[in-house]
Amino acid sequence: MRVSTLLALATYAVSVCSAKTTTKTKTTKLAGSAVLATTVVGSPAATGTTVPTASPYHPGAGAIAKPAVVARTKTCPVTATGGDDGPAIKAAAQSCSGGGKVILAGSYSIQSFTDLRGISHVDYVLTGTITIGNTKAYWLSNMLQYSYQSAATQWVFGGTDINIYGGGTIDGNGSIWPSSGVRPVLLTLDGVNGGAVWNLKLNNAGFWNNLCANSTNVIYDNIHITATKKNTDGWDTYKSDNVVIQNSVINNGDDCVSFKPNSTNMVVQGLSCTGSHGVSVGSLGQYSDKFDIVQNIYIYNIYMANAENGARIKVWPGATGGYGTGGGSGHVQNITYDTFTVSNVAAKKDIVLTQCYNESNLSACNSNPSKLTIQDVYFKNFYGSASKPSIATLECSLSSVCSNINTANILIAAGGSLTADCHNMDQTLLQDITCNNV
Repeated sequence: MRVSTLLALATYAVSVCSAKTTTKTKTTKLAGSAVLATTVVGSPAATGTTVPTASPYHPGAGAIAKPAVVARTKTCPVTATGGDDGPAIKAAAQSCSGGGKVILAGSYSIQSFTDLRGISHVDYVLTGTITIGNTKAYWLSNMLQYSYQSAATQWVFGGTDINIYGGGTIDGNGSIWPSSGVRPVLLTLDGVNGGAVWNLKLNNAGFWNNLCANSTNVIYDNIHITATKKNTDGWDTYKSDNVVIQNSVINNGDDCVSFKPNSTNMVVQGLSCTGSHGVSVGSLGQYSDKFDIVQNIYIYNIYMANAENGARIKVWPGATGGYGTGGGSGHVQNITYDTFTVSNVAAKKDIVLTQCYNESNLSACNSNPSKLTIQDVYFKNFYGSASKPSIATLECSLSSVCSNINTANILIAAGGSLTADCHNMDQTLLQDITCNNV
């Protein structure tokens, strides 16, 4: 999903929206924004065995460039052992690799690290339940650990043409894990080229619910997430390209979706997020030796309730302390938040863009401006209600590293004219919001 593809669809998208939308309020198209063919009501969530598509929001056939799909001609049922079922699941997957279905119809426990990478052209059909074992001491020494933000995983999927579906449940036994330190992701895709995850329930994660890392051409559809602990992001994307997340319900204790470093060409649409910290780009620029990119992201038709934030972009300033306190370089470019309905986003703000993440002193932020640039960002068509008129924070560390930030058709009812806490912003690009300061 390249920028040229998005922009070529802009004219068509506007006509589709005009023909199908049920919203009667005025809308404004921002010049240059990445617009996809959209409707307010999404396609039915995927529930069967057919791989979901991203229609109608995603820009048509070919946007998710899947590899050749091999027919599933073999079935490999897994019998629950009453103990550690990880080895049996892996053996079944290896047996069905190349064109089969791993049938998971019972109640299973994964008590040892289960590496399902390098297994291609296989479906994992989960109609039963998988519970992650609670032997914390074992896991601390045996999980696959990532260098980014202490993420780890107890099992991992990877390969070409991988599907996971069936209506079943994955339970992370998250109560045994603290709110800091090394913590496990509930469901990890690492190195998937062409795949889909749909019609699943994810419960009780100890950390993030989904990590999509080093992967391309992946669709998530009809995922129900319940995990109210701190840091239980719904999705985190990392070093991945061409990912769609859609038609899902999330009740969690951190970001509904977070685009971590080197996330490109992604669509998030049709989500209901409760209790979250918003749909977030970042945080980025945390590590001084890293070059982070988040580019070409379209976020559409989101309901955000009882949340800390709504739409959020968070970038660290230049380094203000030791390693891990900012100073990383890179860029955020071509990000569109379109059609948000907010309800009781009370703790912070409905719209947040900051290059001063984790630095409350704006003078210090100015003295150490971000090395990671932000440009071509669009917040538009925001509805719902807020408890106070100050609904946004828009902070650039310097105008030279933060440009073309736009708002339009912000129609949140807040008991007065809508305002934003602004810093180094071009106010001529902000419609429907007045800056409290500059």
